[in-house]
Amino acid sequence: MFQEYAARGQMEPWQDAVSNVLFPVDIASDQPSDFNGRLRSWDFGDVSISYIASGPVAYRRERHHVAADEEEILLLSFATRSEFAYSQDGLDLVCRRNQCLVERSHRPSIFTQADAVNEMWVMRVPLRTVKARLRAIDLVPALVIDAGQGAGGLLHDMARLAPHRVATARDNVRTTVGRTLIDLLVVALEDQVRSFDQRQSSVRQAHLARIEAHIRRHLSDPGLSATGIAAACGISVRYLHDLFAEEGGPSLFQWVRERRLEAARAQLEEPGRGDAIADIALRWGFGDQAQFSRHFRRHFGVTPREHRTAARLRAVKAG
Repeated sequence: MFQEYAARGQMEPWQDAVSNVLFPVDIASDQPSDFNGRLRSWDFGDVSISYIASGPVAYRRERHHVAADEEEILLLSFATRSEFAYSQDGLDLVCRRNQCLVERSHRPSIFTQADAVNEMWVMRVPLRTVKARLRAIDLVPALVIDAGQGAGGLLHDMARLAPHRVATARDNVRTTVGRTLIDLLVVALEDQVRSFDQRQSSVRQAHLARIEAHIRRHLSDPGLSATGIAAACGISVRYLHDLFAEEGGPSLFQWVRERRLEAARAQLEEPGRGDAIADIALRWGFGDQAQFSRHFRRHFGVTPREHRTAARLRAVKAG
């Protein structure tokens, strides 16, 4: 399918066109009455390729746009004639001529073209088609790749040539070309995404080590909270929870509870220690003995009293 749009001195039609072809956005220009834009788009199965020329403009993705998305999109914008800037989640990127911005539609963002005349080719791909081949892409918020040489340059060339060579071909031909574009995209992204993932993994592990050390130091504090942990470790509460989610194990509060249960179990096993079970429960941040006993049994398979009795019997036999 081929689509073509043009706008002159009106921002609303241009906003509708871009939102329809790429994904929903709000648009702003410092000179709306002088604004000119032209957009042409071709479909190649799951892939669409668009040529966009316009005056200075900013495209803003807001939370309500993201919430309304039916699926996540991977967008590749090739800076064919002029550079552009991109911001998302505190990440600021500049994409210069013969480079390509790879962005995901999953978070609010701002895309700005400041030059008087801007020209770019854009490749739109459902994230699922790339994620099936390159799972690490799910961890990448946005990045800039070389589109002047190598696999990125070849992808840039194909994105510009495909509409002229096979746009009028049969559906099965265009679908095959779309699959070839996705194959080439994966090749262009592989090394950079994996390198990014390795760097991010190192950062995550450093954060997790600092978080764990802080929690262990304050394990007996009943006021230990996600807000306090995040502030002490210099990260946001959201990122704190995301770190634990990415590890694929227990949530933050499950992990804290498990460490507290382990500390309590160690005290129950100490020979000659006569602390009441209720005191041990309170010492390790549990609200009352009943709550402590319930969690203890669920985690270890026995009650605290049964565990203490078994530990004392083992100590007698060993003595």
